[in-house]
Amino acid sequence: LNTPKGRKIMWVVVEDQEDKKTYEKFAAPDLTNVKTSEDQYGRKGCDNVEDIVTDIRSRGYLNIIGIRDADYLRYRVELPRKEGVFTTDERDLEMMLLEAPSVIGALGKSIVSFEPDIRYCKSICKELGYARVMNDVCDLGCRFQKKVKLSQIWDCSNHTLMPDWKERYEAMVIANVKEGIHITKESIDTFVRTKSLSEEPEKYICRGHDVMRMFHYKRRNAPEYEAKCVIAKMIDAYSFEDFSSTDLYRETD
Repeated sequence: LNTPKGRKIMWVVVEDQEDKKTYEKFAAPDLTNVKTSEDQYGRKGCDNVEDIVTDIRSRGYLNIIGIRDADYLRYRVELPRKEGVFTTDERDLEMMLLEAPSVIGALGKSIVSFEPDIRYCKSICKELGYARVMNDVCDLGCRFQKKVKLSQIWDCSNHTLMPDWKERYEAMVIANVKEGIHITKESIDTFVRTKSLSEEPEKYICRGHDVMRMFHYKRRNAPEYEAKCVIAKMIDAYSFEDFSSTDLYRETD
């Protein structure tokens, strides 16, 4: 930023490498520099994006913006949006890619039954996503990545969900909220009903990485269907036509 060239280009801070690869496809290299949010401790994510952009803009540099996953901000209207930080239209990058006709078309040709299998995974992950929304909005403190795992509701022998998958999942959430918080299955159901979450589109509720992980499970854990491999193909297939139709593009253009 302190160099003559640095003052003339737009700096874009994104969460991680997959975001960088996606947005770099549509950025003019002589006018834009896309960086991940990874800090000196190896941490990265939406908080880092906001902190970096807010700090640098506070020093008078306005040629820097951030792009982060929307996560569940749409259900937390009390949170002010950070100046210079933009969000995906969908819940996250993966859901944005899975909404794109270019991605569905290309992977539908290269992966047998890709579209129906992804539809199935979305339908399940929407049900799982309700507890994630509640956790975020109500500050329940449940650490899903460490404590609530999809592997615990998937029958690896029969390559299908366990019969009581939803009850098992909710039980894990209930058992792992932070100290001093008490929730029940009934309180989760009440939250879903109050927020009309069942009427919301899957693209706002599903966590994209969960959809891709379940897709991998459904494909019997075959290495070629690991999330990172399929997401890389999705990024390659994602077209400018689809990106230019998003609110994110219109807001940052």
